[in-house]
Amino acid sequence: MSKVGKTILVILGVFPFTALLFFGSKLSFTEPNYSVSNAYYSIIDNKSSSSIDIYFNAEIANPSNYVELLSFLKLYSGEKYIRIILNTPGGEFFAGAQIIDAIRLARVPTVSEVNVLAASMGGMFLLSTSLIDIPDHALLMFHNITSRDGRELPTYILRLFQDLFVSVAKGFLTAEEIDAVFNKQGQVWMSGKEAIKRACKVNKLFGTKEYVTLKCTAAKTWPDEEVLFLPGPGVTSP
Repeated sequence: MSKVGKTILVILGVFPFTALLFFGSKLSFTEPNYSVSNAYYSIIDNKSSSSIDIYFNAEIANPSNYVELLSFLKLYSGEKYIRIILNTPGGEFFAGAQIIDAIRLARVPTVSEVNVLAASMGGMFLLSTSLIDIPDHALLMFHNITSRDGRELPTYILRLFQDLFVSVAKGFLTAEEIDAVFNKQGQVWMSGKEAIKRACKVNKLFGTKEYVTLKCTAAKTWPDEEVLFLPGPGVTSP
C-alpha cells in the first residue's frame, strides 16, 4: 500500500476517537466547560467554579422545553454543587412543578440565588433548594394559581398546587401569608432583607459559617419590613 493510502487509513482510524473526545466533552455533565443555553434556561459548568450554575432569566414555559434540564438535575452526581440563579417572573405551573421535583431529587447539594427577582414559580424554586442565597436588594413574590383564559380550575389542580406550595413555603411564609395566597387571590411581595431574616430562622442561608453568623447577627438589628399584599394574577395553568 502506498504512503498516501496508509496516511488516509490512519486519519480515518484516529478521527472517530478524536471526535469522541471533542464532542463527548461537550455532552458530558462532569467534564469542564459544559454548557447549554436556550431561550428558557442556561446551564454553565466552568472548570474553575465549585458549582454548576443554572440560570432562569425568562418566563417558565411549556414543560417540553426542560427535558435536558430535568435529566441533568436528576442524574448529575459529580463533585460540584448545583446553583440555581433566578431572575424570573415565574410562569407555567406544570413545567415549574416538574422542575421542583427534579431539584428535590438532585444527588448533590442545591443552592438557589436571587438575581433581582424570584416571583411566582421562581419564588417556589427558591424555596425548593437545600440553601438559599439572597442579596439585600432582591424581590420575592408568591401567589395562587390561575388559568390563562380565566376559567375556573378543577379542584384537583388547585389541590395539587396548594400541596406543593405548602411543602416548599411552610416555615418560610407565615400562616397568614399562605392564607393570603390561597384565599385572597393576591400577591405576597417580600424584600431581600426580609427574606434573609427568614432564611436565618430556618437555617437555610447559604455561605461560610462565618458569613452566615455575621449576616444573621446583622439581620437581627434590621427594622421589620412590611410584607405587601397586592391584587394580581397567579401562577398560570394551561
